[in-house]
Amino acid sequence: MHASDIELFYDEDRDYAQRLEAAGVEVTFETVADAPHCFGAWAPESEISPPVTRAMPTSPRRLLSAPDSAAR
Repeated sequence: MHASDIELFYDEDRDYAQRLEAAGVEVTFETVADAPHCFGAWAPESEISPPVTRAMPTSPRRLLSAPDSAAR
């Protein structure tokens, strides 16, 4: 997961990630500094967008293909 530190629901996003982790779900939460909501769609070529948007489609695929994913 990622959320911007200026996102309206940043605290809720971070709390959700923490609750998932407490429930045993593998979570990676990254804070993106000074990025508006949907920054990847608004400014896909910006300095901050490519690293975040590149990670988004691979994260679920990586987790679903993990050897122990059937046990989750």
